[in-house]
Amino acid sequence: MKNFKIITLGASGAGKTVFLASMFKALSTQKNSSFKLDVEEPDKRKLLNSTYTQILTGDTWPPGTKNISEWTFTCQVQTEDFDKYNACQFTYFDYAGGRLTDIEEDEDLENVVQQADTVLGLLDGQKIYAWLNGSDQLRANVFLSTDLPNILKRMQKLTVPVHFVITKWDVLDQKFTLSQIREKLLTIPAFAQLIKSRGEAGYIVRIIPVSAIGLEFATLQPDGSMKKNPGKIPFPFLLEAPISCVLPDRLQQLHNQKQAQEKQLEQQIQKIDDGNIVVGALVGGLDFLGVGLEGLGLLLELDDTAEIKMARLFTKATSMVTSLVKGGIKGINEKISKGSRKKKETTLKSVKDEQSALIHAMNVFYDFEKDLIDSFPESKLV
Repeated sequence: MKNFKIITLGASGAGKTVFLASMFKALSTQKNSSFKLDVEEPDKRKLLNSTYTQILTGDTWPPGTKNISEWTFTCQVQTEDFDKYNACQFTYFDYAGGRLTDIEEDEDLENVVQQADTVLGLLDGQKIYAWLNGSDQLRANVFLSTDLPNILKRMQKLTVPVHFVITKWDVLDQKFTLSQIREKLLTIPAFAQLIKSRGEAGYIVRIIPVSAIGLEFATLQPDGSMKKNPGKIPFPFLLEAPISCVLPDRLQQLHNQKQAQEKQLEQQIQKIDDGNIVVGALVGGLDFLGVGLEGLGLLLELDDTAEIKMARLFTKATSMVTSLVKGGIKGINEKISKGSRKKKETTLKSVKDEQSALIHAMNVFYDFEKDLIDSFPESKLV
């Protein structure tokens, strides 16, 4: 079963712990022929549920994470006959927010960032509010001089999809639009440069507004605290969007990379005299597609001279990679995009194993992604 690694980059108080607990609560029950999330480890499931209970009933908010933690959520599809099938897994790496802003390099954190399939940059909505309306200069300065620069620094060299998730959207709702926040962020040179460079490289960037508690559960107080409103219950807002965009964006990202590699391979046809470059490019492309060095051996004839082997290797491997690119990643993307237009009830009836469960889940992911774009068309930065 495919496991997608997601790391959340966010300073202390950004709401990572509350985000994960509320997301699990909101998606732990399958609704409207969609999917549900499960956590196999009893201790972690209990912790997430108790955290949510504290959100719901406690006088205070749950404490932040003390160390890097791994939270593996299994995406499940339940059929009309109540049979359950696993589709895929998402592992979130949640860590102490203070580690993001430590002056010293954090090797463990850097390694996790580099292994991620998607990176979530959690932007504290309360600090953004303070920045936009000038109500709390200290919070605004922390966001602009510490939180955001440290997030951007760790995103500079990433080629995987990047999602900026604005937490605590309930604080910003009906006061500022996502378009206004987007344009304000783009006035920050480092932010604008990241968007520009990733756009030129074809790397995906989103900005997604979420609220772990909904728009009426708590009210921002003059002292900067969030007071829970009596008689209100949480109605999480768009918590399904970040997890639903992971796989569609990852597939699109892979497709973009394969298109770029295909163009590079075509250009290298004219440079067959430089065998080292050719082999390096081909090995990299085939490794990505799961063929690897062993697959390259199948392309060689043992009784050929070195020159003929190289020519045959180049010709056959180029053709092979091109064929796989056009029929593989692109084909999957087109098939799933087309499938997402079907009603979820139809694909749910076809679920009978892990593969069909993943196809159904992908259709649901694309539906959620479409809902996000329909509601916030400006959320797609690149």
